[in-house]
Amino acid sequence: MRIVSGSYGRSVLIWNKSTGEKKTLNGHEDWVESVAFSPNGELVMSGSKDCTVRIWDAVTGKERRQLGTHTEGVLCVVFSPDGLHVVSASGKYVYIWDLSGGIEENPKRKLVGHADNVTSVAFFSDGSRLVSGSSDQTVRVWDVMSGEEFRLLKGHFGPVTSVACCSQVGDTRVVSGSGDFTVRIWDTNTGDQLDVIHTMWVMAVAFSDNNRIVYAAGDYMHIYNVETRRKLNFLVGHTERVTTLALSPDGAHIVSGSEDCTVRIWSQNPRSQNWAGWLVSGMEGVEDSESDSDSIP
Repeated sequence: MRIVSGSYGRSVLIWNKSTGEKKTLNGHEDWVESVAFSPNGELVMSGSKDCTVRIWDAVTGKERRQLGTHTEGVLCVVFSPDGLHVVSASGKYVYIWDLSGGIEENPKRKLVGHADNVTSVAFFSDGSRLVSGSSDQTVRVWDVMSGEEFRLLKGHFGPVTSVACCSQVGDTRVVSGSGDFTVRIWDTNTGDQLDVIHTMWVMAVAFSDNNRIVYAAGDYMHIYNVETRRKLNFLVGHTERVTTLALSPDGAHIVSGSEDCTVRIWSQNPRSQNWAGWLVSGMEGVEDSESDSDSIP
C-alpha cells in the first residue's frame, strides 16, 4: 500500500507501508494543500499555495508537467475516474484539464458559480458529474461535459470544508462536512437533504465502499451508520485536528492526516469490529493524504 501526503513543508511524500520506503518530491515553493493518485497509481498530482498544480511520476518521483497557471493558491485537486482529466480549484473557480494531449496551457472548462474559495472537489464514480464545496456555504454539482451547474445544494450555515461522493455507479448521494458542526447527506438528483448529523467542526468526510458508513474528521474521527443514523465508533490516536481522510480502494483501510504532523492508517478487525491504527511517520503539518490502488497483503 502506498500513501501520498502533502504538508506545510512544501514537499510531497510517497510512503510505501510494506517496505517502509519514503520518496520525497520537491519543487513547490509554498504549502502543499492537496494531493491525489491517478487511478492506475502511476502519477501523483499536487496543488499548492504557490499557485501551481504539478504532476509527478509516482515511481521515479520526477516532475512530469505543470498545468497552466492559477492566480490564487490551489486548495484541491482530483483525477477523473478514467484518469484522462484532472480538476483543480483555485479561489472561487473550478478548472477541468485534459491530460490526453500535450502540454495544457488552458483548462478545458472553467466552472463559475461559487462566491468564495472552493475547498473540496470530488467526481461521481462514472465521471459524468463533479461536486464542489465552498466557503460560500454551498455544495454545487456540475456536468463535466458541458461545464454547466446541475444542482445547487444549500443548507449549511458555515463553510463547507469537504465533500465526497458514493462509490457505486448510479448512487447519486453526496456527503458534505462543514464548520457549522454538521455532516449532511444529499440526493443530488432531487436536491433533497436526506440527513443531518450534528457533530463537531468537520474538516474531512468520506463514504465507505458500500456507502453505508460515513467517516467524519475534525478533533476526532467519527464513524456513522447512514442507515441507522447511529454513531458506531470514534478513533483516537491523533493529538491535533485531523485535516484529511482517504479510503483505500478495497475499503479495508482509512488513511488520516493531521496537524500533529502524522499520517495514520486504520483498519477494522472483522471479528471484533474494533479499529486499530498504525503510525506511518511524522512530517510537518499534514494538509492532505491519499492511498492508491495497491493493497496491503
